[in-house]
Amino acid sequence: MMREAERIMPVCDHVHLIGGVANGTRISHDIDANVYLVDCGDGYVLIDCGGGCETERIADNLSAAGFTPDACRRILLTHAHADHAAGAAWLHAYTGAPVQALPEAARFLRDGDRRAVSLDIAIAAGVYPEGFPFPACPAEEIADGDSFRLGNVTITAVATPGHCSGHAAFLAEMDGRRILFAGDAVFPGGKIAVQPIWDCSPFAYARSMAKLAALRVDALVPSHHGWNLTTGHEDIAAAAAVFARLGVPENA
Repeated sequence: MMREAERIMPVCDHVHLIGGVANGTRISHDIDANVYLVDCGDGYVLIDCGGGCETERIADNLSAAGFTPDACRRILLTHAHADHAAGAAWLHAYTGAPVQALPEAARFLRDGDRRAVSLDIAIAAGVYPEGFPFPACPAEEIADGDSFRLGNVTITAVATPGHCSGHAAFLAEMDGRRILFAGDAVFPGGKIAVQPIWDCSPFAYARSMAKLAALRVDALVPSHHGWNLTTGHEDIAAAAAVFARLGVPENA
């Protein structure tokens, strides 16, 4: 049994994993994609919200790390798939912080639109149980290229459709480093996440990988499958190169 203080994992300076998987150990509910906290000095930002099952475990992890709910300034969603976004309503109520996403994802979440986020397909595939809840949440819309500064950290939204509609990566610049919170766009080894859902597009994916490759990031921090903290740009470039040859990179 993990002690409270062991339920978090520092990813790198200013970044903590507070939900999802840490070194093979699940630190919140099994359905949760990784949930990251970016400590900006003047409050913090959460990236993604998990799947909404036992979200209080994520709140416990926040407390274990010494963070209070009122210090949360924004909750950023990479996209509206249930393992990333179904916990948004709970965390919005808990912290009082605005939930923000690209327009499509924000609309899906505001409407609690289960079909738009392919939850019906995922339930039929056995990814989620029957009746899995997807609570509506008053999400705000942000645009590609929108940027804000909090403390010593600047975060910029980068539209990266391909895995699904309304997908964003978030580029955090801090201490001279560029850290990409990539969601489900790209993973270590240059792998991606193509699925047979209505809004997954290899054409959009190829453009997104070329866009991300041009950022030359230091660290790649996705929502699953670990991270690359030193040569993240190489993983992204590898995926972009496969698309440039009219291929499709390996699925994660």
